[in-house]
Amino acid sequence: MQIEEYQSYVTKDVYVASYLIAIGYKRYTLSQYEKQFTFNFTIDTSLEALEMEVDNYWGENTSVDAKRLFNAFKELKNRMFGGNK
Repeated sequence: MQIEEYQSYVTKDVYVASYLIAIGYKRYTLSQYEKQFTFNFTIDTSLEALEMEVDNYWGENTSVDAKRLFNAFKELKNRMFGGNK
């Protein structure tokens, strides 16, 4: 039996998390400590590729469908404050 290993990427930035979901990184968990939320993305691709996407986000070098980004943000806000963690 082969055990698959996954890498993870963690952020506390809801906008970065929304962007990652909008571009296809859908496997994540949400945790909360006091009032701080953390988004932990499990990735089965290259961690470097994800980090490059985050760099592109911060460098304003992205193109993502606005509706997809808005829906990802709404999904996160609903999970954060709607009790569906």
